[in-house]
Amino acid sequence: MSTTRREHWVNESYLDHFCDHSGKQPVLWRYPMDRAIFENPESYTPETRIPHDVCVKRDFYEGNEQPTNTVENVLSDIEGKFETVVQQKILKKKELDRNDRQAIANFVATMQVRTMGFKKHMDSFYDQVISKLEAMEKAHGASSETSDEWKKSKKDKDMFIIGIIQSLSMNLHSVTSWLIFEAKLDDCHFITSDNPFCRYDFSLLNSFHGVPAFSKTTEITLPVTPRFAIVGNLLDLNGYIDATHNQVDEINERTLMSIHTEFYSSRKLKPYELKKLSNRHRQALALSIFAERAETILEKRLKKRQRQERIANRVVKIFRIHKILLLLLRLGIIRPESLGLRRKVDDSEEIED
Repeated sequence: MSTTRREHWVNESYLDHFCDHSGKQPVLWRYPMDRAIFENPESYTPETRIPHDVCVKRDFYEGNEQPTNTVENVLSDIEGKFETVVQQKILKKKELDRNDRQAIANFVATMQVRTMGFKKHMDSFYDQVISKLEAMEKAHGASSETSDEWKKSKKDKDMFIIGIIQSLSMNLHSVTSWLIFEAKLDDCHFITSDNPFCRYDFSLLNSFHGVPAFSKTTEITLPVTPRFAIVGNLLDLNGYIDATHNQVDEINERTLMSIHTEFYSSRKLKPYELKKLSNRHRQALALSIFAERAETILEKRLKKRQRQERIANRVVKIFRIHKILLLLLRLGIIRPESLGLRRKVDDSEEIED
């Protein structure tokens, strides 16, 4: 099997969907995350890059404790299955089955932790621990054995790689439902970034505890193509949604919320589009759909509960009748023949020829 040294933290097949195909070769319109761009967009001219040259670093997933390309090969398999779902289901607006939803869940789970932003977060944690260990070793005259172990662990990317593995082995997105928003209007489209995963909870805007893993009001956004974006939810909401201008803008703003250093567009953005990305009121996505469907959903759940109660009542009635019949038979008040039953012959009884 061939090996690769250039490893993408946002895969090329995903970025290919956001390319501008109007020129000689497909390119991404690249915008750095700079406040000046949004404040004075008329004076900024974006660069163009090919997907092969963005979100990539040499030996990004390689450590000293596993064979070459171990993580890269696992991620490649997940990327391939996700791309199949995109091509065969999402772009054709077909209903997703269980395997499709799991393929999306795996891709989203890894996209949450495989990026440069997450790795730098892990490195920052390492640096804090190593700094404290070195201070303690110096204060107590101890050897540097422990801090050296942590330095080696950082160099080998242990926690970064473990984070990717755990994202799959403990995939919290396996129980997630997926709404797919379609930007059908000509003057709007979805953008993406070097960290396209975003997890957001409207009910916890003022909380400093973070978002609980299974909060019912959590929403996950991930742009898939300039036309489609998936919104994960725990409200049992699935299917395709015709996105409004506000919903497209909301998903794009959430993409900017989780950005590491830059974002990408399939075309050159107009000045008013850049201003709109950073100057708007927030809104819910799945929650607003749930509110619209609430009456229908509640009616279906009520009918389902009523149907279950009717079945349960019938089972109880049958059980009670059965008990009464057994009692009457034992007391001899009724005979088996009267119920159309054959009387069991005792072994001690004589059987006439």
